Amino acid sequence: MLKVCKPISVSVPPLGVNLEGSINAVVGTDIVLTCTSASSNPAASLKWYRNSDILPNNQSSIIGLVQTSPGADNGQVTSQTLTVTPTSSMDGDNYICTAHVQGIAETVESNSRTLNLKCKYNTQWF
Repeated sequence: MLKVCKPISVSVPPLGVNLEGSINAVVGTDIVLTCTSASSNPAASLKWYRNSDILPNNQSSIIGLVQTSPGADNGQVTSQTLTVTPTSSMDGDNYICTAHVQGIAETVESNSRTLNLKCKYNTQWF
């Protein structure tokens, strides 16, 4: 008797997403936030949000390349950085990232980080 074995693919969402980075900043000085998903299969797609609005990659927010590394149970851990150059109007802005695995309806949301800005003072004497 001949048996045919077919590989199966199981999609598994990440169990969590973590957002890290300094939120205390001086206006005009870059801050870097890092979003890391727990192990998933396949690797999760990450999205960034500021005040519930999806962030584009532009001059005030630079989204880094997605990096993956081996995770638990043959899954993939996904991480990405966001570099923000805050303006005074961004004080109190809320940042989150989300992770989504294609083929699964569930999206996992990170903890939020609220920007705490300090003004840059001009110390020149006139």
